[in-house]
Amino acid sequence: MPLVPRHIRSLQSYKPGRSIEDVRRALGIEHIIKLASNENPHGPSPKALDAVQS
Repeated sequence: MPLVPRHIRSLQSYKPGRSIEDVRRALGIEHIIKLASNENPHGPSPKALDAVQS
């Protein structure tokens, strides 16, 4: 019996998206905010911080 199940072995590998610099050059846009990996340029909301600290 293989250590890795067939349904896992058949998954495609992760293909990362383009870098911010690539997108900036391709679209001619100077100000770009990356949100692809759950990034948030503003940080957590005050309500989220309160909930975590409670």
